[in-house]
Amino acid sequence: MASFLIVSRLVGLSFVLITIGGCTTYEPITLVEVPFQERAVTQSENNVTVSAVVLSEEESELIFAADLYRRGIQPVWLEIENNDESDMRFLPAGLDPEYFAPLEVSYIKRFRWAKYANEQKDEHFLSLALGEYIPSGTTRTGFVFSHLEHGTKVFNVDVMGKDHDLRTFTFFVQVPGLEPDYQEINWEELYPGSAIVDLHLDSLRVALQDFPCCVTDNDGGDQGQPLNVVLIGNFQDILYVLVRSGWDETGETTRPYGKSEPIRGVEERYRPVSVRYVFGRRQDVSFRKSRHGITPRMHLRLWMSPITSDGVPVWLGQIGRDYEIKPGSSTHATDADDSRGNLMQDLMYSQSLARFGFVRRLDGNQQPILRETLNGASYYADGYRVVLFVSSEPVDLEEMENLGWAISPWE
Repeated sequence: MASFLIVSRLVGLSFVLITIGGCTTYEPITLVEVPFQERAVTQSENNVTVSAVVLSEEESELIFAADLYRRGIQPVWLEIENNDESDMRFLPAGLDPEYFAPLEVSYIKRFRWAKYANEQKDEHFLSLALGEYIPSGTTRTGFVFSHLEHGTKVFNVDVMGKDHDLRTFTFFVQVPGLEPDYQEINWEELYPGSAIVDLHLDSLRVALQDFPCCVTDNDGGDQGQPLNVVLIGNFQDILYVLVRSGWDETGETTRPYGKSEPIRGVEERYRPVSVRYVFGRRQDVSFRKSRHGITPRMHLRLWMSPITSDGVPVWLGQIGRDYEIKPGSSTHATDADDSRGNLMQDLMYSQSLARFGFVRRLDGNQQPILRETLNGASYYADGYRVVLFVSSEPVDLEEMENLGWAISPWE
């Protein structure tokens, strides 16, 4: 009798599980119901045309019926049109060296006791993934599953023909969601035309020495971190090279020591930096650069100055890295000089540095001087600010020009 009851219960349980599994379905929205392709950015080169869109969190969840952003996965939609006589092959590692395979993404979260629903999900991910083979005279569309990034996403689309001729398309795409701190600024109206002064190198050097030494609080009184960086370049070129070098745009804040709500999947990378003042206003744009596995992150604040150099905007900046003096301590110190050199190397290795020089920022000798920030953190500064001319065209290391303006830590 007992054995009969056990068997009966097992049979009943199996019936319930089969019933539950049979009722579970996988029902994503079709692509035509999500108008993401309206944001497509298109480029053409050597008989190949590529269009790209980065899905938002909401679009991704609708199309794949899964919260991919929470898992740190960001779908990128591509359309590749091959008008060449040669067959082509798309190389997804160029977009993201550690991209996710379609079934890898599908398997991240499975339905319980729903074999058919899981099979539907697998088929859906496979059907929407972009294949690598693109025959001559055809157009292929589909998704590549990349790592999650907010703000501006920079990536390459590499397409190779049978002759091994590589066609590389570099995309610079704004991801819906993050509101960077510079989004409301109209750069052309920041200064009246009569207030802008265009300078050549000799006059520029003198003007950069006379710039303010440090950031201040909102009333321009107390001084804080050193203004130790000058970038000379158009905003889009500066934004491009910084993002390519691992810097992240930050969200907007109006608080003196502002914090933001965490952004899912990458909580700390895009938090606003605290507000500081130069030229009577808060920073125009801010960036962070994370260090893998260790808390300290570099921050960069930039202000567009009323000076141009041969028509190119001149930006005054403050860069540093805050770190705890002791683990768990509320007392912090700030690195300034080494962070300044780190930024210079970022531009060098990204082949975006055309010229550089150093100018004196403070009176005194060349030895670092102990100073204090607005929030009481200590820092050493040697009194120099580095001047970096950003190039929109690749510049080899041996082609960089050292202006030789001052005896610097690099000489």
